[in-house]
Amino acid sequence: MNFLKNKTLIITGASSGIGFELSKQAIQKYNAKVIGIARTTEKLQSTKEQLGENFTYFSMDVSKETDWENFAEYLKSNNISADILINNAGIMLPFIKATDCDFNQVLKVINIDLMSVLYSVKYIVPLLNKDKGLVNISSSASLCPVVGQSAYSLAKSAVKSYTEVMQTEADFYVGLMLPGFCKTNIMHDISISEKEKKYIDKVSISSEKCAKKILKSIDKKCQRKIIGLDAKFMNILYKLFPKKAGKIIAYFLRKSNFDIFKNIQ
Repeated sequence: MNFLKNKTLIITGASSGIGFELSKQAIQKYNAKVIGIARTTEKLQSTKEQLGENFTYFSMDVSKETDWENFAEYLKSNNISADILINNAGIMLPFIKATDCDFNQVLKVINIDLMSVLYSVKYIVPLLNKDKGLVNISSSASLCPVVGQSAYSLAKSAVKSYTEVMQTEADFYVGLMLPGFCKTNIMHDISISEKEKKYIDKVSISSEKCAKKILKSIDKKCQRKIIGLDAKFMNILYKLFPKKAGKIIAYFLRKSNFDIFKNIQ
């Protein structure tokens, strides 16, 4: 299929990680145009310098409803039409037990990882062209419990369920992507040693490869795609041992003796 070819995409979190790679590959491989969204204007300007005229941007905070409303008005007032919306922006908190989480930090994760998706559907999806598509990037954390990541799991599980419901209701393409650990800056709020980073990188997929698989799935209008060996393992583990899968993962995390998991002991 050629669903992506020559399309205009709106991509959140476009200035780094998977979002940057999605923008880059969509432009280079599918001759797409990309409207990138991120908070930092300087990073978006740098991305435009790297990707060229097919990349434009709008600086905003995806966690704020008023910013989505302003973005919608910007599109309408400038007669800008788009075809596909990819909700990619997301954050993780340090690994910590649910009862020890700072409530304001939990709300921050929910607002960025979940509410941004709801706002985008409210304000942007109705503006997309007729042959439109909505793609929500959830996580392997929605497939199996991950100790220490209650807020992230909550938000991404909600995105997964919300997207699956939309798939049964919508008369347009709705895709759900479920990547495992990727080599991105999503863990920038987590203090991590070089040794720990090397270990995590070994089980992580590169942002380039992850983006390639996501775009290939979108081009085929694939409704659900699990990306990464760790994500596939978590999916199978939970299906086989739904009552014990979370405890098995917790055992291996604690067994590593890494500092990043010290608050889940």
